[in-house]
Amino acid sequence: MAVKAVNNTVGPDGLVPTLLVFGAYPRVSIESPPSPATVKRDEAIAKAMKALRKLVVKRNVKIALGTYSILSILDIITLLLRSDVLV
Repeated sequence: MAVKAVNNTVGPDGLVPTLLVFGAYPRVSIESPPSPATVKRDEAIAKAMKALRKLVVKRNVKIALGTYSILSILDIITLLLRSDVLV
């Protein structure tokens, strides 16, 4: 379910993998209500996406905390006022 949820999500390049492979999303009729199986599947996909987002955030935070800057604070303190700096 998690893989399906990711495949149905728009990526950073604006493409949806499911659309690339099948050419369309599965059809949903406006006149007929979704079946209970579809509702359960939708809830499972939503839960999987939420769990996936949490894992991605945890990994990104872990990577950010593991990264350190070699820049010495002494370099910043000794700068003169109105000095040109590279940002």
